[in-house]
Amino acid sequence: FVSGPPVARRRPAAARGLAAAAAGAAAAAAGAGVVGGSRRAMRAGAVLRRPASSSAAVTSKSGSLAGKAMFKAAASKARLSRIARSALEEYEGHYWARGFKVVVGTDEAGRGPLAGPVVAAAFVVLDPSDQEVLKLLSTVNDSKKLSAKRRDELYEELTDAKFKGRTAWAIAEASEEEIDYVNILQASLAAMERSVRKLPVRADCVLVDGCQRPPGLLRPEECWTGGGSNSSVAALRAKAPMLDASSKEKWLPSVVDAIIKGDGKVASIGAASILAKVHRDRLMHKLHEEYPAYAFNKHMGYGTKVHMEALKKHGPCPAHRRSFAPVAAAYDAQALQAAAGEASTPVRKSVLRRPAAAALPAKTPEAKVTLRAVPAEKKPLVKDAGKFSKARR
Repeated sequence: FVSGPPVARRRPAAARGLAAAAAGAAAAAAGAGVVGGSRRAMRAGAVLRRPASSSAAVTSKSGSLAGKAMFKAAASKARLSRIARSALEEYEGHYWARGFKVVVGTDEAGRGPLAGPVVAAAFVVLDPSDQEVLKLLSTVNDSKKLSAKRRDELYEELTDAKFKGRTAWAIAEASEEEIDYVNILQASLAAMERSVRKLPVRADCVLVDGCQRPPGLLRPEECWTGGGSNSSVAALRAKAPMLDASSKEKWLPSVVDAIIKGDGKVASIGAASILAKVHRDRLMHKLHEEYPAYAFNKHMGYGTKVHMEALKKHGPCPAHRRSFAPVAAAYDAQALQAAAGEASTPVRKSVLRRPAAAALPAKTPEAKVTLRAVPAEKKPLVKDAGKFSKARR
């Protein structure tokens, strides 16, 4: 028989609690005797008696926190780089693997506003292994999810000359007149086609945001929109001859794919959406300088309450899209007012950019009709859903 050391048994939790309370009371009593029973003095004495190693521990802790912050920042940058690389591998990389060297993303901005042009942009990554390009693309997202300040910053970075040869970009527009001549959908697709053709490199593959593809980049037998007998490019051009290939260049990309919500999925489409949005916003700020009564710098031409009130008060200006229902209604109301002989408002003169020195016409119904009525060659076009507007003759 061999006897070992005695086994220490752990006391129950209640007993441990009572012992801890008794020890604490004894310590408090002793401290009160030392400093005259003042708890505040006891606490002050405890602070004064803090060992020097405590401050070293605090310094060590702050240093470790700074190190952790730096580590997290580096990890975040690496993660964003991996995200950008994975996004490129998922979409652009898929086409690179199929042998397409120049994979372009394109998007538009300004389909919904009542005024101003529609703008499209195209962006392409020429060197997918460039770490600086990957870092830039890791910060790119759908332009609608970014603040105006952040969009401006990214615009300057995306268009920086230091990326020349590593990336390429182009911007194109479709004017208000063209929007009224065809319709907003076809004008938007035409602007996308122009932006792709304006690139300094020829696209092997084009990725388009949305569910329609630019007809000008497709062959006659291909479908530019959803299925159906009239969805081919040939049927579209037969129905609307004005949409026939306007570009003299005959080259076409090998593949054109539409990706729904592509501006939030495909890096090159996201970059194109930022370029198009910022460019159009700057155009609307310039229009505000010409037509200050409409506050284009606030709503960028969208049908906000402020814009609708200004449209009702002053009537449309040359920058408005006459084929859009609210603008067409404003023209109709304007013509009725002119026919009824109502006087013009003083703001109307500045809205139409009439020279200050020019003499106003006599206040007769005929003169007012000349000032307010829509010219015959620019009559409002009624927008018919699902059908193309007829061309003006």
